[in-house]
Amino acid sequence: MLYPIFKREVFDRRDRMMKIAGLGSGFLLLLQTLMLYLSISSGLLIIGVIIFTVLTVAQIFQQSRRHEQAKQAVIEIEKALGLFEPGTYLPDRSLYPQHWQTRPSRDYGLILYTLGLVALAVLVVLSLLITI
Repeated sequence: MLYPIFKREVFDRRDRMMKIAGLGSGFLLLLQTLMLYLSISSGLLIIGVIIFTVLTVAQIFQQSRRHEQAKQAVIEIEKALGLFEPGTYLPDRSLYPQHWQTRPSRDYGLILYTLGLVALAVLVVLSLLITI
């Protein structure tokens, strides 16, 4: 009964990480475009961009931690169900490959989302500094 709940949680958390990164990136691109047409205090915008980026990255990391917790719970349930044991469901092999029992040491999605967001923030800040 718990398995589908945790499995769904794993996918939902990853989806939320992508959406947060996408919305944050979209906001920074919109801000970059608006800067071209509006004359707003660059100093205040720089502070706002930094605060926004830090808060958005913090949300992505929070979702990542929850994703990892749910993923570990799913792995434990899959082990208890014997999905990695040869002969439990299929006569000559396990239903799931053995490497699915361990989480990757690095979450490349998390790295990509964070780096993309920070890179866009740096571009916005640099363009603001150029206009000062």
